[in-house]
Amino acid sequence: MKLQATKTSPSSPSASSSASFADLPPVGCMRPQNLCWTTVRQEYKALLEQKPTLLQQEPFKCLKGFRPRLDNLKLLLNFIVQGAMQDDCKQLDGYPLVRLHSPTLKSCIHDYQKYVTYLQMMGVIYVTAGYQSGKYSKGYTFREAYRTTFVPDLITDRKVLQRLQTLQRLQNREAEEVYPHLCRWFEGGLEINCRNATEHLNHLLEGRLQHCSTSAQAQSLKIGYAGQHLLIAQIAGNYPRLYVDGAGNRFYSPLTNLKKDLRHFVTFRGQSLACVDVSCCQPFLIARLLEPSFYTTSSQTSSATNDRIHLDDLPLHVQERVVPLIPAILQRLGGISSCNKPEGIDNEYSTKSFPLFQWLSNSTPPNTPPICAGFSDAVDLSSVGQEVAQFRQQVSSGQFYEHYQSIIETLGVQCPADRDSLKESVYSAIYSKNDGNSEAVEQKRRVFKAAFPAIFELMSLLKSNGHATLSVLLQSIEAQIVLNRIGGRISRERPDQPLFSIHDSLCVPVGHEAYLQRVMVEELERAVGLKPSVKVEVWGGGVP
Repeated sequence: MKLQATKTSPSSPSASSSASFADLPPVGCMRPQNLCWTTVRQEYKALLEQKPTLLQQEPFKCLKGFRPRLDNLKLLLNFIVQGAMQDDCKQLDGYPLVRLHSPTLKSCIHDYQKYVTYLQMMGVIYVTAGYQSGKYSKGYTFREAYRTTFVPDLITDRKVLQRLQTLQRLQNREAEEVYPHLCRWFEGGLEINCRNATEHLNHLLEGRLQHCSTSAQAQSLKIGYAGQHLLIAQIAGNYPRLYVDGAGNRFYSPLTNLKKDLRHFVTFRGQSLACVDVSCCQPFLIARLLEPSFYTTSSQTSSATNDRIHLDDLPLHVQERVVPLIPAILQRLGGISSCNKPEGIDNEYSTKSFPLFQWLSNSTPPNTPPICAGFSDAVDLSSVGQEVAQFRQQVSSGQFYEHYQSIIETLGVQCPADRDSLKESVYSAIYSKNDGNSEAVEQKRRVFKAAFPAIFELMSLLKSNGHATLSVLLQSIEAQIVLNRIGGRISRERPDQPLFSIHDSLCVPVGHEAYLQRVMVEELERAVGLKPSVKVEVWGGGVP
């Protein structure tokens, strides 16, 4: 059976927000398989009979006369399952610890604290005691007894559904303001073969569980797959959660978080989708960081490089991370480009060069870590030009990981078994902290440094004021090029062209992929200065 989302015209971005509350469909949720609400209610009643003074004690006084609504209980647990999918989710004893924002909970469950206390009393959830206003919220997780396989359930209470839809509209609003040309296509027409996708997901989970060496791994895996069921339900029920990551300006939707295998069950108005992906995207974007002109404003560069993406094209908070490092970066890039003075760079830095900031003097910042000092001492400048040229050629060809594998073999180090493992090894090397890593991560860093010493030093410099700087910088560049430049151009040239994004990939109905491929290659080459390698994958048919 194929569940199809209700179709609304995507021509009006406000079509979904004007929908009436009158005919709200049920919303899918997940609960632990061994959690029976009738049993919980009976056990609660028995507990009060055994301890008649229990509700006179703290923190249980608030439960006196409390009659919990079933769908509020379902919703609270569902928030925990949903939060476990987030990239920044913390862990407690190897299991997701979800930070839930109190105002968000209150907007859906006005007396949510009573429900939290009730579930704590019954041994269903555990809540951390500490929180800090404006920094982090309390952490929520399931108790050991309920870290089982999760099963689908439904929220049907009209009042709960109304509050949930209101919350979703508020949460989606920012994404609609930043990326309206992407959000509009989630208003109707996106479909998923719900039954087949669910069966395939269950099959994947069974296979993964067989390779878990500890119960904690299995428990964490189960709640992660429960989140995938929620994404299937969001697409099938046409109530997508859309948001923009505040750090790198990435756009998130049910498609971005859906497992790669499950995307083959997704169609748009009965049509299969074709996804165009940038090969070796993160290393490809690093190539732009190796050019001094990136760290200048557009007005400072020559007309030949004016279309390239620059630091001042990115959000202010990203610029603030990088600007203090610019003098040291340009010092090193002068060595990389074998120039005494990088093109387009004045000898003195002033607010005229970068009006948003007071640039530092043309010297190494006083608090720069040791790795930022003495570039020529750390790297043999005679081989730097060859190293950078080789790197640029490899990322442009789309064969970077294959070349990196051959380098690893030359070094006599055990090579990862497959491309995904090789990719993870590179990401660990370039995104990890400059110190304080595990021996396994340090080994990956040593290998990358041996292969690309000058580039490794520059990446380390970019992480010297916080290891997240490099990842945020590259994500922001990716979002600016893929979502704004490429997505924006397509929406202008073909306003009726359905368009979906998955970070560095864009998707269109089959038959339009040649146009998408051409635009992506043109805009990426214009922004980075290198011609990229892109590949096309057709979804649909339920064949991963």
